[in-house]
Amino acid sequence: MAAYGVSPQPCTLEKAFQINVTDSLLLVERAINAGISRLFLCGTCMEYGRNAENLEFIPANTAFAPVGAYAASKAAQSMAIAALCQERNIPLTILRLFSVYGEGQHPDNFWPSLRRAALGGDDFPMSPGEQIRDFIPVEQVAQAFLKALELPPSALRSPLVANVGTGHPQTLLGFAEHWWKKRGATGKLLPSALPYRDSEVMRYVPEVKS
Repeated sequence: MAAYGVSPQPCTLEKAFQINVTDSLLLVERAINAGISRLFLCGTCMEYGRNAENLEFIPANTAFAPVGAYAASKAAQSMAIAALCQERNIPLTILRLFSVYGEGQHPDNFWPSLRRAALGGDDFPMSPGEQIRDFIPVEQVAQAFLKALELPPSALRSPLVANVGTGHPQTLLGFAEHWWKKRGATGKLLPSALPYRDSEVMRYVPEVKS
């Protein structure tokens, strides 16, 4: 589940591929050699990249079009580990996470920053907030992994790839307004005070199957 370059941490292409692809593949190979019988891989919606913007709901078999070093390395990781597991006949489950938020998140991510400003009585500058996302609490993500663990390997095709999200899109601004009100914030939300990020993908919404 660990990976190099998760936002908002800095990320270089060379180091992303070294850690997320080469080193991760070595780890998995050693685990297989040690006798593991099944593997779970935590993926990301960012692997879909630009292809996500053309779809109302993204199927899990959508082709990759990643933007940036982190996303590209995660897409390559998925393909490399899937190939190794197929070669070694190891059942593989890939769960691709969408916009996870909650306790334990990096303090400079959107939700923790929003909470900090709300509780501190500060204003909160942000982009215009028109990005459409599927925000999912980390507790629901944990439940998705536990549910996947309960499936017997004999019932799985390998790799089994699934999106982890709610299937309920909302804008970033709408998400911010909800939590701003919920926290009883006395400061002001300041949409459009910041620009969009370079190469921002404006829509990430999964097709979610029960």
